[in-house]
Amino acid sequence: MRANDKRRTRIDALRAVLSRIDYTGKNERVASAPDPKIVGSSPEFFATA
Repeated sequence: MRANDKRRTRIDALRAVLSRIDYTGKNERVASAPDPKIVGSSPEFFATA
């Protein structure tokens, strides 16, 4: 993860976890995929800082 805004980074960290877990009452609007500009896992993601 990378971001200058700690609040937005924390929210996207939670969204990354919640979007991958199935649970009762899941709200797809809240537990959607995180912002790809903040959350990533490939070397290319970190190379484009």
